[in-house]
Amino acid sequence: MSRNQNFTISFVPYQTQRPELENQPVVMNNAPYTPQKPVWHINQTALQIGRDLNLPPDNLIVSGNAPANMSIAGMTTMTGVTGIDDGFGYIPINMDFFFFGNNYRNSSNAPGLYWNTNNVFGFGTGNNTISWTATTGQGILLGNTDRRTNNFSYSPVSNLSNTNYINTVLYAQNLYNDGIQSTIQWQMRLLRSPSFQYVEVRMSTVGATQGQWNITNGTTFQNTFGSFATNAGQKGSSFVLRSDLNGFNWSLFYGTYINL
Repeated sequence: MSRNQNFTISFVPYQTQRPELENQPVVMNNAPYTPQKPVWHINQTALQIGRDLNLPPDNLIVSGNAPANMSIAGMTTMTGVTGIDDGFGYIPINMDFFFFGNNYRNSSNAPGLYWNTNNVFGFGTGNNTISWTATTGQGILLGNTDRRTNNFSYSPVSNLSNTNYINTVLYAQNLYNDGIQSTIQWQMRLLRSPSFQYVEVRMSTVGATQGQWNITNGTTFQNTFGSFATNAGQKGSSFVLRSDLNGFNWSLFYGTYINL
């Protein structure tokens, strides 16, 4: 079997103790649907094994690595983190985006969505911590270590196919004191569809230092990245993190991108 092959295994569901309720329409995400038998999806490309309990179909995640667009034309540069070691800046977003139950729409100050220059998307009150622990704050650690941001820019909200998203572009040093600018060049997008939320990362270039790859709810690391946390992405690779609409149940899909 090739590493990019996908296959599906279907199981016959157990007999319900309430047969009169079988195949009755219910409501999910404000839309009626009729439950079907559960299906197991095994996606080798995404390095993800998960049980599909009749969630809405997800047609946005596509297998393969997508190139990063590193242009910052029409974007706002976050001057407060330009060239900064151990700093942060808030990212105002005119769209709903939930993280562990809290909505960070239009948060241009605390509590809000922010970029920590040691490679963390933080949620809440900004901080400039170097090495995050599970209790440092809520955040998505993207190779977190003592780095330096050379340029971080963000776009206004766009909408395609009923999906809102913002685009961000990062130029950063592998380490804060190595003197080599823009070793790390990433395009990162935050997206919200009617069914899911996503964080997509496209890596034009990568740093040599691994750093921490994880998600924390402010109390506990979720260990979402699995083996990726010890063998991070390569130059030209991309991946997608996906959650439910309330910002829970994060999953990693490596070697994929969002088709928007």
